[in-house]
Amino acid sequence: MKTPKISVIIPIYNAENYLHNCINSFIQQTYTNLEIILINDGSTDKTPDICDKFALTDSRIKVIHKKNEGVACARQAGLDVVTGEYTIHADSDDHVHPKMIESLLTIATKENADVVICDFYIEQGEKITIKKQEPTPNGNGQQMALDILSNKIHGSLCNKLIKTEIIKNSNVKFIPMQNYCEDVLFLLQLSPYINKVSYLQTAFYYYNLTNNPLSLTKLPTQTGNEQRLNYYQCLKDIGFYETLPLKKREKAISLNAYISFANNFYNSTEFQKIYKPWQREVWNGGHWYHKICNRLCLCNLMWVAKFIYKLFK
Repeated sequence: MKTPKISVIIPIYNAENYLHNCINSFIQQTYTNLEIILINDGSTDKTPDICDKFALTDSRIKVIHKKNEGVACARQAGLDVVTGEYTIHADSDDHVHPKMIESLLTIATKENADVVICDFYIEQGEKITIKKQEPTPNGNGQQMALDILSNKIHGSLCNKLIKTEIIKNSNVKFIPMQNYCEDVLFLLQLSPYINKVSYLQTAFYYYNLTNNPLSLTKLPTQTGNEQRLNYYQCLKDIGFYETLPLKKREKAISLNAYISFANNFYNSTEFQKIYKPWQREVWNGGHWYHKICNRLCLCNLMWVAKFIYKLFK
């Protein structure tokens, strides 16, 4: 029986408190022909030592130490050195079921799939819920892209096993410094090169919402909101922004603007400078009080907008 190597890419930043659980969940996989690539993205805690110690105990583990540039560059650093026939990603604060790799590979081999998607769990404290995916049956990459943009499937790379040759031959790369939805943007760029997508209706990945409070996707910050706005610009750049339903486009941009000024991340001048290219969406999108707040902000009436925000939030 053929046993292709599977490459696991794990970008890591200051994960000393939960990294052991993540790495051990891959070491303990029932499928053993793995290379586990740990990318230490300039961590300032004990993460570098933990990675090096794991590498000494398991020859399948490779460690890359690099300066801090964010998750997109970290993922790309791992992707640049993969040698496996298939690739999957994981986040350092999450963990996986022991049979995840074996189960996904079985489907990939049986159905000759370029991508295999599975369900996943969401852990939030003591609460665990299953997140079912709803991919279009017998779909290809372009249909997968539509399913991601319409929220039928999650845009994460962590619940998707992908043929490495598809990535290498396409020359698709992560967008440097774009650390919000970097996985979605990567998958959208890769989608034209994917011929077959399969789905395994079983949850294997445990996505933890509480381990890492500093995650860009969980904590609104000025950088975070700018990254969110950049995400929509990237969608435009790669030709997928217009694929979004109109209401979703307008609401998304409106909410980004709304969050930004409501939480004092920008004054009215900064707001106008950053959101000027998106004026139509900012002007029209969202709920009625979002529209009012956005219009007031664009008219330099920041204090009135904030008052309305506090009144209706």
